[in-house]
Amino acid sequence: MQAAEDRSCFRDGRRKQVWQSIQDHQHVLLPATSALPFTLNSLPGIGHLASYCGYLSPITLDFRLSFLPPWLPQFSSLPPELVQHILLFTDPVDVSRFSRTGHSYRQLVYESCIFDGLQLDDPRKCLTHAGDRSMLDNRLDWIQRVKDLTLARSVIRSPMPNDIPEKERIKALRFLLSLITNIPPLERRGERSRNLQWVHSLLDHHPTYQEHQLLSRLHIHYGITVQESKSLDSRVQARSIVYDMSRYNMLNHHGPFLPFGDNPDWTLLDAIHHVISRQIYEHGPLGPALDDDSDDEDEPSHGWKDRATFPLGLMKTQIEPPSKIEGAENEMWDWAGMEGDWILSFCFCDHRVLIAYNNSAPRSNAPLDISTFENPNFIEVYRSIPMTFHLNKPANADPSKESTSLPRLTFTGTMPFPTSSQVTGEVLLTKDGKNIRWSFVSSQMWHCQGVQIGGVGSQFGVLGSWTTVHHDQDDPVGPFWLRKVRDLEEQEH
Repeated sequence: MQAAEDRSCFRDGRRKQVWQSIQDHQHVLLPATSALPFTLNSLPGIGHLASYCGYLSPITLDFRLSFLPPWLPQFSSLPPELVQHILLFTDPVDVSRFSRTGHSYRQLVYESCIFDGLQLDDPRKCLTHAGDRSMLDNRLDWIQRVKDLTLARSVIRSPMPNDIPEKERIKALRFLLSLITNIPPLERRGERSRNLQWVHSLLDHHPTYQEHQLLSRLHIHYGITVQESKSLDSRVQARSIVYDMSRYNMLNHHGPFLPFGDNPDWTLLDAIHHVISRQIYEHGPLGPALDDDSDDEDEPSHGWKDRATFPLGLMKTQIEPPSKIEGAENEMWDWAGMEGDWILSFCFCDHRVLIAYNNSAPRSNAPLDISTFENPNFIEVYRSIPMTFHLNKPANADPSKESTSLPRLTFTGTMPFPTSSQVTGEVLLTKDGKNIRWSFVSSQMWHCQGVQIGGVGSQFGVLGSWTTVHHDQDDPVGPFWLRKVRDLEEQEH
């Protein structure tokens, strides 16, 4: 009896020692045979080690076991049957990684066919759609199967699948088709094929809100693809977002920002980018001549064969070094490259059509009727006007002082066409210090809010939205693109 109590006390003390060691060794290394780090989420077996200690915690360790105290139980000390059971609850990709951490684990994974109990159906039990056996023998290359699974997941979830070699895309699609055309028969009602469930979850993946924002920002920088430049559906979707007046309100400064702040709304900016880019593809950066009243969207007059020269693409996002305005008082620091001539391009549609679209929801909280933009008679006008900006004397803008932030700049300017009008505005960093925000007013009538895309002073320029300074409920809205004049064609505009 006393001996049993002694063993129990020893186990309790041992558990506390093990747990304390885990807490004290947040970063430890695997043996030399190991290749990849693991977390509690990707390797549930480590969770069992924590359970052994008598505690459960959502800790995450860079679990590379090498310099552990000699008395700490090793994962390799677990019985093979327990390791197999743990791996049955683990993603096949992580199982494949686990098999590369040691020769014994490789044998455990592949020679015991541990993949039988994972997320896919056992191919040896599957039938083709014609009812034939999928495999004529029981030999299966599990390693290749996991490689195919990993490739298929990477291709389907890639934000830019066109950048993946065609050979790999075809291979991934063939693998997915092989999964859904080789499944076990339905032996009892309610039983679902694991292959079908896995493919469904892969294709039905909906990006989270944060993923949407990140993907949209990446897409803006990359630019629209050739396929997107010809897609009616893409254009309809972009216009339905840009001309949705509910997206512009006091909470986001009536511009392309997230509510309660000035962080960019990249999803809205992505739609603005698409609308402007489609006009550039059809009419060039400056748009049709002012005396050209045709708005034929069926016959593009420009187009871009060389994506490197497209004005709203990745090659135009590099930063241009800030400069001083020579001859100005104390040679003012123009970090935004503001001084000089600019071109403002913008889009708008018939105000009656805009109001009708924004009142097209059949009931409250219902989506708007985007068929407005599918109508072949819908007209969107694209125009460009010249502007000239002059930097005001900035406060505390000494470039010699090392600072992690750029000072707020204010400017005045003129818009000589179609009627002479004054422009006032400002350029400043967003509150998180990661983006550059533009805001300006023209003729005390038009209010523009935008975001610099790419680096400071990049050739890409500024994308944003315009409306009136009154911000009334039925005020018109539309997208704009502002960039500095750099070539002779735009100087002559």
